[in-house]
Amino acid sequence: EIIMLSRQAWIGSHLINVAVWSGDIDSSWEELLKQIKVAQNVALSGIYWWTTDIGGYRPVGLDDNEFQELILRWFQFGAFCPLFRLHGYRHPPLPDNECGSSGGHNEIWLFNYSSQIIDIILLRESLRDYVEYHLNISHENGTPILRPMFYDFSDDSECYKAEDQYMFGSDYLVAPVYTYRATSRSVYLPAISKHNLVWQHYYTKQFYAGGQRYNIPKTVDGTLISKIERGSVASQQGLQVGDIIVQIGQTKVTSPREANRLIDTVKENKGSSVLFLINRQGNNIFVALKIDKV
Repeated sequence: EIIMLSRQAWIGSHLINVAVWSGDIDSSWEELLKQIKVAQNVALSGIYWWTTDIGGYRPVGLDDNEFQELILRWFQFGAFCPLFRLHGYRHPPLPDNECGSSGGHNEIWLFNYSSQIIDIILLRESLRDYVEYHLNISHENGTPILRPMFYDFSDDSECYKAEDQYMFGSDYLVAPVYTYRATSRSVYLPAISKHNLVWQHYYTKQFYAGGQRYNIPKTVDGTLISKIERGSVASQQGLQVGDIIVQIGQTKVTSPREANRLIDTVKENKGSSVLFLINRQGNNIFVALKIDKV
């Protein structure tokens, strides 16, 4: 299999393995906010394979403390894009060699927030099967994994105004921090109580009722909210997608392959309400599924 990363794409480009990125963009807070909005508009244009240069592309040095915070926040956004990749031209450039010219060092371990960035990378890796599951849906019917709030909550007028946050698949609301030295982040959480679901902050584990806006204190980890079923075993134990798994109901599998087979069975039988939880511990993979109806 191949994939071509292109500056230009069109509806149906994914059929010939073409992904698109947003080009050589500025390394600035203003550009980060633009990219959060661009991502959603690209998704609505029928292109679900999209990515951005984490940190922006334009020349900037690693000795710039503001940039160090910027690239941390950009990683927190980039981890919840369909394609997750780091790229950019850093200063000072490296000396020319037999391969030609090159920008400066851009290795993760050289960033001030390298430990937090590594945690973000591990979080994205823990969601590998979740991402694959939703990209399969994209392939089948065009539903993008990254989509505006109103895509899932079309009857909520506030979701049409919340342009700086989005859904990543069916379970995650992502509200990237896009201002320098931010102390808090305003996030709108739509009402989902009619579905017996509540919102939970991924890092603090705090629960929130839907249908209102919250000013959530900023942490170095960023702002990520997930949906979780009220009264479920996962809710009672504070679990969510990506957390350590316990058996839920009678259904438990131990590999992504088994999980995919089970999901296919549910879809074929028009099952509903699938709660998909996965976690990696060392070389072991644990997956638990709760299926309300098969």
